[in-house]
Amino acid sequence: MSKQLKINFTDKEMDIYHHISKKTSKASYIKDLIRVDMEREQNYINGNYGEVKPLASPIIESKPEQSQGFDFDIDDLDL
Repeated sequence: MSKQLKINFTDKEMDIYHHISKKTSKASYIKDLIRVDMEREQNYINGNYGEVKPLASPIIESKPEQSQGFDFDIDDLDL
């Protein structure tokens, strides 16, 4: 089941609105912020004040570049 939440921004909150407007996925951005806050709150409740954990997992995994088999150099172009 899916739930929907509407958020309104007042004139005083336009900086927040402009910030989130730049995000490609506004819903994912808000959900990530909530998850970070939930984890922070749970750490506080559990007494893990000094515990440092990564805030989020990487979205894109870094993979080593594979050679495409080209045997020339940029200097060969005589630019």
